[in-house]
Amino acid sequence: MKLRQLRKLSIRPQNGSGKALCGLIANFENLENLIVLMKSKEEVLDLQSLSNPPQYLQRLYLKGSMKKLPDWIFKLKNVIRLGLDLSGLTEDPIRVLHALPNLLELTLIGTYSYELFHFEAGWFPKLQILELLNFVAVKSAIIEKGAMPDIRELRIGHCPLLKEIPIGIEHLKNL
Repeated sequence: MKLRQLRKLSIRPQNGSGKALCGLIANFENLENLIVLMKSKEEVLDLQSLSNPPQYLQRLYLKGSMKKLPDWIFKLKNVIRLGLDLSGLTEDPIRVLHALPNLLELTLIGTYSYELFHFEAGWFPKLQILELLNFVAVKSAIIEKGAMPDIRELRIGHCPLLKEIPIGIEHLKNL
């Protein structure tokens, strides 16, 4: 089998090797499963220079420090499972990821400074499993009617300032 036909890749790149890593990933057109783990969440994970992610990518897990999600993340039309263990984000990942059309499972682990989880109507139409862990600043969560209509599992852990059940949890009929 040629390396270009690789379907699964798990890699621990060196800090500062973002462009080389993006060049490597771009060569794997048939990649379905990608795991990129920096040695620590303080090491910068730079994936911005990857303009076109593998079109068949179904599972993606990223760990490291990132100020902004890669611009290409919106192009992940086939991704069904996404895990982000990131520090340093300056944007709300929920607001960015909600439109991924086939996303079934989402895990967000981070120390972001957001105080609110807000799921708007129509967001995450196919999502079945949502895991939100280690959000130390989150104080409240709002789930609007019509958000996450297919959700079956909701796990919220180590959010020490979140003292109440999410507002609107009654809209999640499949829990």
